[in-house]
Amino acid sequence: MFTCATISLYHCNLGEVRNNLNWRVFHTTPLPIVRGWESYFSLCYTSDGEHVIVGGSGGYFCAHRSDVKAIHCSKADRHFFCTGSTDGSCKLWDDRALYNNIPVAVCTGDGYSISHIDGDSYDRYICATTVGGAITIWDSRRFSQNSLFNVQQEEAIQRGGAYSNIALKMEGQNTLEIFWRAKFSPEGTGHRYIYCGSGSGHVYIFDIMTGEVIRLFRKCKAEVQDCSWNPNDNEVISVALCGSTSRWYCKEEGSDGLMSEVCYH
Repeated sequence: MFTCATISLYHCNLGEVRNNLNWRVFHTTPLPIVRGWESYFSLCYTSDGEHVIVGGSGGYFCAHRSDVKAIHCSKADRHFFCTGSTDGSCKLWDDRALYNNIPVAVCTGDGYSISHIDGDSYDRYICATTVGGAITIWDSRRFSQNSLFNVQQEEAIQRGGAYSNIALKMEGQNTLEIFWRAKFSPEGTGHRYIYCGSGSGHVYIFDIMTGEVIRLFRKCKAEVQDCSWNPNDNEVISVALCGSTSRWYCKEEGSDGLMSEVCYH
């Protein structure tokens, strides 16, 4: 399933793939003209595969003050999902209690727009990619309930400080680096690593125990928009704007068992 900069969703069953794909188009209920131009930016299936959560500039309920750019559904509980917005906040929701537009919990970072969200298999950590050149890790067990968060934030502001519940923040070697779609490594690695593409053409792998870059791969200077870690093997596939697809594979002699710089096109 995918969406685009309209108010339509496109769905195809991969078990029925043929030369001519049969795409099913889903349209939302028309919104009043006063809402202005509406579009979708992100979507995600719930863990049971029964529902799709869609984020955009408008919708069923108001989750943020501005556009919802990122959606992540819990991998452990089908009722919970996270939203990220251009307002810089990440919110946790329960689909059984959406009637009052109040989230279960709220996290705030450095104020930069959130472009992507991922989580581990246990709902312990949330990874948010921001347009400010940083990857933010939040411990969901430290998420502030909405009412408590407002009190703590107000007290911090009165003391002249800034309240934040960030567990870890990771940045690239270049202060101008832009990250794309940071994700947790598969469950077989204990979700210990964060990997992502970047505007400089690098594939980054971070260790969340230290926040340090432990591997840095680069095939060309073109921007790497996305990458994926094989859930059953120690390899990463990356795609770049130059049209190249690269495969980074582990060499068994590596003492830490992580990828060495072996690339196949």
